[in-house]
Amino acid sequence: RLTPGRIKNPQPIYSEKFQVNPADRSKIYIFKIMGSIAALESETGTMVLSRSDYTRALRRRKGYIRILSDFVKNGTILFIGYSFGDRFILDIIDEIIEEYGIDRLPWSYALFDQLELDEKTNYKFMRRKIIPLKCSFEEFFEYLDKNYEIPPKTLKSVSFKLRGYNLEVDEDEARNYAEFFGILNEEKVGESLGQKDDFFMGINKSWGAFKEGWDFKRDLYNTIKQRTLEELKKYDIGENKILLIMGMPGIGKTMLLKRLAYDVYSAGEAPVIFLQPTKTTFDYKLLATFIENLNNQLVKKDYKTAPLKPLILVDDAASVIHHLVRLKDYLASRARPALIVAAERKNEWNLIWSTFSFRIDKKNIFELPEKLSEPEKSRIIEHLYNLKYIKAKGEFWDKVIDEEFEESFFATIYTLVHPSRKPLNEIIKDQYKRLTGIAQKAFRNICFFHRFNLPINQELLVRSLRCSYSDFMEEILNKDIDKIIYEEWDEQGNLLYRTHHRIIAEKTIKFFFGDPAVQKEIYIEILKESVLSNQREREICEKLLIQHIGPNARPQIFTYDQQRQIFKIVCGKNPLRRLIHHWGVLELDNFNYREAEKLLKKALELPREEMESYRGESDRAILTSLGNLYSHIGMEALKKENQKEAEEYFKDAEIYFNQAKYGGFSEPHPYHAHALMWYLKGKTFRETVERLNCYAKSLEILSVARDNLNKDDLLPIYELETQIWAKIGDETRIEQNLIILRDRYNTASGYYLYAELLWRKAHEKHNKERQKICKLALRKVEKGLKYFPDDERCLRLKAKLLKELEPSNLKKYYQALLQWKSVCSMPNASLLYELGRIAFLLEYYDYSKEFFEELERGVGMGHRLRSRSRHPIRDEKGNKKEFEGTIINILSPNIGDIRCETLRSLRYPIPFRPVACKFTPSVGNLVKFYIEFTFRGPVAVNARKL
Repeated sequence: RLTPGRIKNPQPIYSEKFQVNPADRSKIYIFKIMGSIAALESETGTMVLSRSDYTRALRRRKGYIRILSDFVKNGTILFIGYSFGDRFILDIIDEIIEEYGIDRLPWSYALFDQLELDEKTNYKFMRRKIIPLKCSFEEFFEYLDKNYEIPPKTLKSVSFKLRGYNLEVDEDEARNYAEFFGILNEEKVGESLGQKDDFFMGINKSWGAFKEGWDFKRDLYNTIKQRTLEELKKYDIGENKILLIMGMPGIGKTMLLKRLAYDVYSAGEAPVIFLQPTKTTFDYKLLATFIENLNNQLVKKDYKTAPLKPLILVDDAASVIHHLVRLKDYLASRARPALIVAAERKNEWNLIWSTFSFRIDKKNIFELPEKLSEPEKSRIIEHLYNLKYIKAKGEFWDKVIDEEFEESFFATIYTLVHPSRKPLNEIIKDQYKRLTGIAQKAFRNICFFHRFNLPINQELLVRSLRCSYSDFMEEILNKDIDKIIYEEWDEQGNLLYRTHHRIIAEKTIKFFFGDPAVQKEIYIEILKESVLSNQREREICEKLLIQHIGPNARPQIFTYDQQRQIFKIVCGKNPLRRLIHHWGVLELDNFNYREAEKLLKKALELPREEMESYRGESDRAILTSLGNLYSHIGMEALKKENQKEAEEYFKDAEIYFNQAKYGGFSEPHPYHAHALMWYLKGKTFRETVERLNCYAKSLEILSVARDNLNKDDLLPIYELETQIWAKIGDETRIEQNLIILRDRYNTASGYYLYAELLWRKAHEKHNKERQKICKLALRKVEKGLKYFPDDERCLRLKAKLLKELEPSNLKKYYQALLQWKSVCSMPNASLLYELGRIAFLLEYYDYSKEFFEELERGVGMGHRLRSRSRHPIRDEKGNKKEFEGTIINILSPNIGDIRCETLRSLRYPIPFRPVACKFTPSVGNLVKFYIEFTFRGPVAVNARKL
């Protein structure tokens, strides 16, 4: 019997990519058991034409089958158009009966066009609790169509109030955004208060609690808030910053971020965005689209308003550290101002930060103290008294906080709010010991994820407990343990579980499961049940394995053998590109080169995810690892004095490093690893001349890196350069070996090193002394080019020296750039930019356009200078030169075109940003402006109406 109120729109599932929650009864799912005209070949393999194809399809769809199995054992299933001839479903049901018993299996129904039930067929169905019914596919849907109305699909929107205006994003679009980031909006800030106890225990996530002021503001909060509001008023993309809040665990960093989010949004000045903490990858393009969407709406309401600068908040920042600077630079490359505020435990940040290339200025780092200050002690007692958590105020609380709570913020809050009022460690031990059976095991498994600030999704948790959903729900919901195990729904409707605070999870593991060998067995017990075709489950497990268990984990918990066992269990069931890659890196780090090679090549062969530049495991990361692998093997061969074999491996490493350098965001890792290979190789040689030749190769790679990488990525490049020059010594040492390098090794390395060293010294000098050293360097380069006219290193250095020595001789500089490009072995952002800029100044406009287009679609992609204008055209006196023209297009607030009347031979328009004008521009307006250059070409700036 079906009542109209229970009708729901179904969600079809026909491919490997899906995300479902078996316990979510708000949805009905349609599983396509075999075959689909809508399935993609890259997702589901090839057509099933033979028995072997069928067998392969079953093996490939293990994750799909496991999810289907969850539904079969936990709810009524209706089979339509399925003959049961292949035993696919029957085998699933038999496994469930064997494991859980027939009583745990719900009744299901099967519809047949023709139904002739003999005794054997009837027994086949009834022993599996399937009721066969005679009803055709057409009859079933005709009945539904006749008796029930399809629920209407209502279009909803998510609203934001910014700068006094109501802005909206439709619900479907907001759902896409929610996959990668949370967005504070009017509905959220208007949420009801919820329960106060639940707020302090972490269950109540309502933003209404912040409106009521239930959170306690640390002394440092006002300083951080004031700095944030100041930064949000800076709209130059060069002012995009990262502010970092550091401190010990449990001192209120997460709550401070949420308070900051609420206050900034309530002020109406900026959209507030949270990066999802369980993600390992983010879609930067989607985030930029959201910001642009809001800005476009705002400009329509108020054309003169400044652009919205979003506040992007990142908790648990160490686990996504590489995304912080990449996101900042990506938004800058798209001319989007943004402020990122991140929070992390001090020890975890420092461990991870030391392995990355960028640094945050000290003035942008705020350290939140673990201990309460004297004013905070008084305020926190006043706060808890007003909230009725303590019955009396008085000076005696100072002694309690000092002696019993050791001035700890977390211990003070947790102990005074927790009903037992016991010391924290006793509370944690007691709550675990009180649990029994499924509840205790569930809490244990939750702790093993939440110790890393990760929740565990309900499906994986229930599978790991090897119980039914009904047993799980009875144990968790009906035994009053909701003050220990907390559940929360994410934006996609997934039910997730965690403890009150990750400190609780950490201490529980420390007290009861301190042995890493025991921890390893528990992780294997949980992860062997993982089904990583479930997108949410995949994200959580990938982050657990990559950030906290695998070779990148800081600190390391497990031995190599323990790590390997865990990866083997997971990757055996779920051969995912990212996990296979990190397993390969684990083997590489432990010198198991053959296994590493097999795994890394397997990772490279696995299909890539969509939009790989913005998310997913890129080819470039795997190629860099392969380069590192062959570099390591080559070094081992050199130690064994097997020169020929070593050179073969070094050649392979060269190929992989060069392939890894291009295609998407600029990355320092392939450049650094490639240069390091040559540096380490050079250190193995006894003869100075051979060492110098290798060092020259290394410096050449690092020089290209400086031309191609964003400024924030250059720290490891500079550090390695310093090491190499320390090994090289002074000009005398190079001079002594220059002729040998030229005659015996047939290389310009000596000339290049000598000139590069002089160029490096020139940067430390001023005026005449600088000019003198540069001229010496140029003479040395030109001498090298007499012997080696096509040496790329010398041609590159010659062009840079000419720019320094003869800045007004544009034609000579342009010819030097063309010579450099004619032998350039790898794309170079600096070269293409300079060619485009100088060609424009020389009025070679078509050539200029070609160079900028090559830069835009290649090595300039994702670079912070992509949209940042510089190098204004100047007149003879050095002043910015004014140009005149007519506005011919206004496509959006950020995109418009001006036809330049001053440059008569220029056959294409110059872009400008209408929103940046100090008047309201219209097509046909005559304007005067300056011309500057970005990585996309010339742009008109400061356009003024004539």
